[in-house]
Amino acid sequence: EKLFKIDNAQALGRSVVEVMRHYRLVELWEKTKNGELETITLEIGSSHKYLQVVGISLEKDLPGRSMLLFQDLTQTHKLEIVRRDFISNISHELRTPMAGLKALSETLLDGALDDPPAARKFVVRMDSEVDNLSQMVNELLELSRIESGRSNFEFQRCDPCVLISTAVERMTLQAERVGLSLTYDCSDELPKVFADPGRISQVFINLIHNAVKFT
Repeated sequence: EKLFKIDNAQALGRSVVEVMRHYRLVELWEKTKNGELETITLEIGSSHKYLQVVGISLEKDLPGRSMLLFQDLTQTHKLEIVRRDFISNISHELRTPMAGLKALSETLLDGALDDPPAARKFVVRMDSEVDNLSQMVNELLELSRIESGRSNFEFQRCDPCVLISTAVERMTLQAERVGLSLTYDCSDELPKVFADPGRISQVFINLIHNAVKFT
């Protein structure tokens, strides 16, 4: 009823063709009646449900009978799409700082090392690109820990201003390197919050990092 948006009372006594109204399911059902075992995946309905369907013949024990086993893989399918897009995006993101580092190092090797002011400028830019790479790698490692179930939260009462200031202190130098001024305004009267200080600080760091990167 849930998968096919049908009413049980209306479906009983009617044929598979009438109830399911999907030609691949009908084909699977026909093959199953002939004793074949087959598995298919398909997308159905306006809600785009992604199903895995196994057709099993019950001819040996129940002559003339067969079973269709449905597994709703919609959420798994969506997660796979997210994962694929994430890998594609992170690959693109990694190429940018790596290409920058390559260009800067080549410039230094081509003679910029002999010009101390220019060399320092290039090294500062290289250091910033390395920070970007480190940030991405840390995010990938954190994602891996979360997916493997090894990422545990440690909740405690925290001062919001401390959470914010920790992130600001870590990102201030990176902001200064690209000519940005990073400040924060946090009232001492704010109540404490129940949170994992390390994780929440990382959220703030990510937000500030993106702001620095795209401002």
